[in-house]
Amino acid sequence: LSSRSRRRATAIVVLALVVALVENVRLGAMFKAPVTVSRHDRIAAHALRLVPAGAVVSATNTLGAHLSARRRILSFPRLDGATWVAADATRLSYGDRSSGGQRAAHALALLRGNPRWRLVYARDGVLIFRAR
Repeated sequence: LSSRSRRRATAIVVLALVVALVENVRLGAMFKAPVTVSRHDRIAAHALRLVPAGAVVSATNTLGAHLSARRRILSFPRLDGATWVAADATRLSYGDRSSGGQRAAHALALLRGNPRWRLVYARDGVLIFRAR
């Protein structure tokens, strides 16, 4: 690069940094409300402790986020090799919003009726299934 190009690139980087810093101060914290843990959150946390650490699990998005450190996790309703399912019937997966939750409700109904799966926990819409 020529000396002029380097100066221009440096000026652009410095300007971007200054704008980012100014906006960070001006906007402040994005989430100003204190984070609260709801009763439903505590129920979900308890339910997820039932799923063994090494198990392959299929989970809805809100629960899957808490299981994501696992070697293998599937997005519900995929069951390919899963031995556990963690589903939150009150908080649909992102892809389900377009169907109004009908796809998730249908998948859960099929799972409940499937003799290969046993419901081991159900509280406040949080469901944990285990393969038989």
